[in-house]
Amino acid sequence: MVFSVSLFQLNSAIGHPEANLAKVRSVATIVRDAGSSVLILPELWATGYSPSEAMTWASGPNDGVMAELAEIARISQLTVIGSTLIRNEMGVYNRLTVIDSSGRVVANYDKMHLFGLMDETRSLRAGNQPVVWRGPYGRWGLAICYDLRFAELFRCYARDRVDVLVVPAAWPTSRIEHWKTLLTARAIEEQAFVIGCNRVGVNREVEFGGHSMIISPWGERLIEATGGEELLHFPIDLKRVDEIRRQLPVLDDIRDDWDRKT
Repeated sequence: MVFSVSLFQLNSAIGHPEANLAKVRSVATIVRDAGSSVLILPELWATGYSPSEAMTWASGPNDGVMAELAEIARISQLTVIGSTLIRNEMGVYNRLTVIDSSGRVVANYDKMHLFGLMDETRSLRAGNQPVVWRGPYGRWGLAICYDLRFAELFRCYARDRVDVLVVPAAWPTSRIEHWKTLLTARAIEEQAFVIGCNRVGVNREVEFGGHSMIISPWGERLIEATGGEELLHFPIDLKRVDEIRRQLPVLDDIRDDWDRKT
């Protein structure tokens, strides 16, 4: 199966979801005309990154930003993937949502690893389970930003034989080499396509580094953005996943029987 994905490396206007939605509406038309089926947005694309204001900026799972994004997906006939602040009776979550081309939410993943250095643990509730989206473009493992540092999450996805790993992020310029290295490592380890969509710009004195990219199951950087606002398009051929796993069947040799006490 071959399909095209687009990554919108967005410079989010902090605290101004309507301005960011306007950008996404404009880009969705370009993406549709370019022949892509999937549009991927960065972490907290709608509001920017400021955990201390999470409660103020969060919306319900079916209203506000989410309702407008669902309408964009429906009108443009795209599957749209990105993380937003979602509020329910339990608190506020950083939620990665997959909305299909009919405007229907088909998968939700709540960020499992909260970044204590930026006080996310004070403002957000953590998710408690990995999520695999099984749709028309294969099996996708979902993760958000800081999750990338925790290999055990991605090994869980490898056991499920996912085809694609998607990681929206707000990753700073100061650690951008970590971003590049970890994305590549996850692709090689899990023998899957890895799609990392990072934001750019300056948010409360933190500069975000961009370098959104798609990496092959062999660890090749197929396409990579630079450090400014940018829109990338690239075709993905899922046959490549099976080819690599047959060529080097690493996943068949995963062991779960070793003694973790030694």
